[in-house]
Amino acid sequence: LRLAVRAEGPALAWWGWDGGREDVVRMEEGGEAELSFPLSGLGGARTFSLGPVAGAPVRPVRAWIAGAAPAPAPR
Repeated sequence: LRLAVRAEGPALAWWGWDGGREDVVRMEEGGEAELSFPLSGLGGARTFSLGPVAGAPVRPVRAWIAGAAPAPAPR
């Protein structure tokens, strides 16, 4: 999962699946940043959450599913 977020200044935000907290992301500066979250091992309907820890508010701008990098061709 790829997520573009915007913060007005430095920020810490937690993220997680289905209401849980998996990890924290840090944005050193304000502006827009692209974040990547793993989907491996997930199945069925899931809910993604992003919430504040400290600093400026962080808000999602857009989200998309990015395919895995293609495997190299066999030799």
